Amino acid sequence: MISILIVVSWNGHHPSYCAEIIRAIDSLSRRIYVICPNGANPLERVGGPASMAGKISVVFHTNRAYRTGFRKFADLAADFRELRAHLSAIRDANPGEKMFIFHTCLDSLFIGMLHLPLLWFCIPYFLPWPFSGLLLAPERRWPLSRARQELDRRMGEASNRDWFRRTAHWLLSGLLDGVASGLRFYYLWQKNQVLKRSRCEQIALQDERYADWLRMATGKNVVLYPETTSVQVSNPPPNLVDRIAMMKPGSVVVGLLGELSRRKGLDLLLEVIQNHNTAGLSFVIAGMCDPATLSAQHRAFLENEIHERNNVIFDPKSISSESDFNAIIECCDLLYCVYQNHFHSSNVISKAVAFRKPVLVNRGELMAKRVEEYRIGSILTDRSPDACLRALRCMGSPEYLKTIQETARYDQYMNDHSLASLQRTMVMLRSVAI
Repeated sequence: MISILIVVSWNGHHPSYCAEIIRAIDSLSRRIYVICPNGANPLERVGGPASMAGKISVVFHTNRAYRTGFRKFADLAADFRELRAHLSAIRDANPGEKMFIFHTCLDSLFIGMLHLPLLWFCIPYFLPWPFSGLLLAPERRWPLSRARQELDRRMGEASNRDWFRRTAHWLLSGLLDGVASGLRFYYLWQKNQVLKRSRCEQIALQDERYADWLRMATGKNVVLYPETTSVQVSNPPPNLVDRIAMMKPGSVVVGLLGELSRRKGLDLLLEVIQNHNTAGLSFVIAGMCDPATLSAQHRAFLENEIHERNNVIFDPKSISSESDFNAIIECCDLLYCVYQNHFHSSNVISKAVAFRKPVLVNRGELMAKRVEEYRIGSILTDRSPDACLRALRCMGSPEYLKTIQETARYDQYMNDHSLASLQRTMVMLRSVAI
């Protein structure tokens, strides 16, 4: 049997997921094909014996910058045509072989609410073979929800004193909630119809809360997908590790690593650092930074002031390898993961568990469920700078760090999200091989 992985992105967690899937299906496949963007390096990510690299073939596809409006659909159609050509070539090169096709991010199929009805008919044509795939975020929160939060912030204080503002606040809130709920229902219904009509026979899902709902809505088999990750540490360690070691002795090192943007909670952490007394805490903020998501005030702080803080390391470059990423995590005392509108899990959680580091997460999403279930950190219920600083100080106290090492279910988490667990998942998914 040959296995084909369709990897649409090489940013963020996608390279790590690709490497873990390759390790999981290595013993199940005679040959592995990885269809990935130009410039990706799956062979370097996987590592392992030379025999493994010898059975992996990399096929590159074009990196397209999607245009806006309905032109985006034309770009997606070009991607599908190229993908179909790659799959046809692989099938012709392996006549008579069974093919197991796995799409590592089904979310990429859904390019926008207005385009979804067109995808009902196009995806079965462009992907005519049975395949499986990983659905990261079954839901989507619309920007109107964020508009409601901004409305509450701006009018809430005044509405307590002014009956006109209180009435306007109530009417606008109801309108925004109603429109957002309608859009959410329409998007979910259309998304389910696309999955239902496609040749995607089995869906891998990280969030068990949606498994029964997705199974009923699409009629497909839904398999739970573990959050596995590599824990190999680079040797020698990156230079950043030495810089962390030279920070103020005795301080608690808080790490925000990976993508640095407002979505990953960078704005809240900068607010804490800029305007509050952070004595006893040190901060490591490292990874690819997206300043466009931040306010002008925070951008100015990053450009002009943050490097003057002796308790902050700000390194806005992509961390070169996953082993370097792990080495930096190993140096931190706790990890800051207060992400916004982040519905799926994160392999940072798995890395934190592997290195026994507590995590601070936002409330209400899958990451919070993981933290609560396995007792591996704290949940920030009030997303304000004062509450965030209090939570970091509490988590950095010797009593908390000692208690969590005794009460956290680290071993249970690693067992539930191990490579062996991923291998069992892939065995179930490969039953649709053709």
